[in-house]
Amino acid sequence: LESLNLFRCNIGDDEAATLAEGLRNNQRLTCMKLANNDIREEGWNAFSTIMCDASSINATHGSNHTLQNLGFHRNNPQDVDIM
Repeated sequence: LESLNLFRCNIGDDEAATLAEGLRNNQRLTCMKLANNDIREEGWNAFSTIMCDASSINATHGSNHTLQNLGFHRNNPQDVDIM
């Protein structure tokens, strides 16, 4: 599975955090479309942390660099859009 479309799936911050944690060791999924859900800053921050954890050099190295696209959403934080 390389792409997952979760468009309009009623995903909120809690569900986004669960998805993000499940993708921490992802090695295949490159695109996950999350448009038109109810994800706010807290939910997007969960993805930001797993995609590029800048808390230390080891954490950055261990971040998920496979997932590159979370789909378009008007409320994405800028750092998530850039990834």
